Amino acid sequence: MDLTLEIAKRGLLLEASVGEDPGPALKRLASTLAREREVSIDADAVARLLFQTDSSPQLFASELGKLLDWAGPGGRVRAADVRETVADESSEDLYDFFDALGRRDAGDALGRLERLLSGRAVRAGDRGMETEDYWPVRFLGMLADEVRRMLLIRARLEETGGGSDAPQNFNAFKARMLPRLEEPVAPFGRSPFQNRQGQISPFLWFKAATRAARYSTPELARALARAAEVDVRLKSSVAPLDALSVYVAELIAGT
Repeated sequence: MDLTLEIAKRGLLLEASVGEDPGPALKRLASTLAREREVSIDADAVARLLFQTDSSPQLFASELGKLLDWAGPGGRVRAADVRETVADESSEDLYDFFDALGRRDAGDALGRLERLLSGRAVRAGDRGMETEDYWPVRFLGMLADEVRRMLLIRARLEETGGGSDAPQNFNAFKARMLPRLEEPVAPFGRSPFQNRQGQISPFLWFKAATRAARYSTPELARALARAAEVDVRLKSSVAPLDALSVYVAELIAGT
């Protein structure tokens, strides 16, 4: 029987709207079907299958069916089996890449960069992102914006005695720093921390401060200045992944 029909019969939604988490229902389905087919499936294997199918109910159901058929009655499905036999269709979160930059974790950051440019779905949290047209150039713009935010908040923390360590508590950061971020800068008459609508997002700057804590102001300033050079390379014949990988590696190394 088609597993998508089995999902429908068991009352599971095939098309989850934004914000819904089909994971728990799919875990129950995997457990039930494995038991009915007399197959043992490890919890790690189910988690890995959810990840590699991006928790898509239809894709999860299809790949689960193949795995159960492959194992057969009395067999067992392990996480390694999922890695070896199921195509990785998981999306990549832009914010996870930024967090890897903040940790100065070159291995994780470069691995995530490759995934961001691999053609897979990209999201920022729960929000999907368009990656069809000029994606490497647009991605560089987002990266440069984040480096700019890190530089601005790092400099403001140093100027106001806010400390250079990563802030541990959002509420304390908001109470202490928001009034300082709202201060206008002459001769512009507005704060550089405002968005185009004139608003300031405390959580956005809290995350930027957390990521900037392991960098110095000169390191971030150099990285921001180099972004223009990378933009030129992306618009020439240089492979996007190569150009961006060098930029990210130099940023993390502080060179």
